[in-house]
Amino acid sequence: MKIILNPEQGMTIDGKEILLGMTRAEVIKLMGEPESENPDEAFPQIFYFDNALFFEFDAGTDKLEYIELEAGSEEVQPELFGKPVFSEDADAFAEFLIGKNIGAFTESEENCRYLFHSGIHLWRRNSWEKFKKTAPDLDISEDDDLPDVEIIDDTLQELNETKHWQTVGIGTKQYIADMEAMTAKKSAITLLPTEGADIDGKEIRLGMTHAEVLALMGKPEAEHADKEHIETYYAESCIHFEFNAKTSILTYIEFSNGTDAVQPELFGVSVFPMEADDLFNFLNDRNDGGVIDDEDGYSYVFESLGISIWRERIPEDVEEMIEEAKADGNPMSEEDIAEEWKLANYWATVGVGGTEYLKSVESY
Repeated sequence: MKIILNPEQGMTIDGKEILLGMTRAEVIKLMGEPESENPDEAFPQIFYFDNALFFEFDAGTDKLEYIELEAGSEEVQPELFGKPVFSEDADAFAEFLIGKNIGAFTESEENCRYLFHSGIHLWRRNSWEKFKKTAPDLDISEDDDLPDVEIIDDTLQELNETKHWQTVGIGTKQYIADMEAMTAKKSAITLLPTEGADIDGKEIRLGMTHAEVLALMGKPEAEHADKEHIETYYAESCIHFEFNAKTSILTYIEFSNGTDAVQPELFGVSVFPMEADDLFNFLNDRNDGGVIDDEDGYSYVFESLGISIWRERIPEDVEEMIEEAKADGNPMSEEDIAEEWKLANYWATVGVGGTEYLKSVESY
């Protein structure tokens, strides 16, 4: 299947030209009936190729505003300016686009996202800049090829995600401008235990539908779906909503400590500036139920609050890393040690979900 992306216009797929501004009926006439749909009241979407391709429309005008393709499918391998987007080195491809002089762009989240004002959107889950902070002990450089083996280690999977873009999108200039504005906006966030969160005065409640959340939050920066979940992202992916794919019901809200724009409060205090032990004790004092600790200190779930917290390191990890580096004759720098202690001494994410949902998820 031949897919060619055309900035400011749309795409061609096996010779069929899909143009921004087309109606939903016109797109379906060319593409055939969609495999699945998100009948959102504000931003309806239709999906093809196991959700690796979706089209998003403006509900008011029924006009196509945005096309997004996701890596992972052998069928979906788009080209942009003659280059295969998903197999090219991510950083080199971004530089290639910049060199095409296609207009101004915004880079954010430590090179995880590029928004070109001409209507191109690139996104990946991780970048080398972010990855090397979380895995300094991995004996591999940015330029190394991955081992030619099946990836079974989470760390290698994360490394793979630094090297290639996970999604590419083509949208109208206004759509990209709206996405950029959402990225730059600083949010006032209050977590509501067992209930949800208040974001800029908008109460997002667990149990809401996907359509209800998007009607309040606006267009997401990124969205990914599989047979079990729909995951929707805002604020440089630091605000994350998870929905049940079958019911479209909101089951979990998570905030990541990755941008000054996202600084949630809980019981009147700001969560991320608190040291890990202090926040644990603060929440435990207000928790009337049990505490789930299935990950040896990396994460906790406070059952009566429906609150989860997670961090990338625990103190024992940092102590072990320091000793191993000394034993190897390559001691860590003070800067690296300080960065590792920061990962151990502060929580990386805080989330709110239903108790049963949190119990069922091993990684929170």
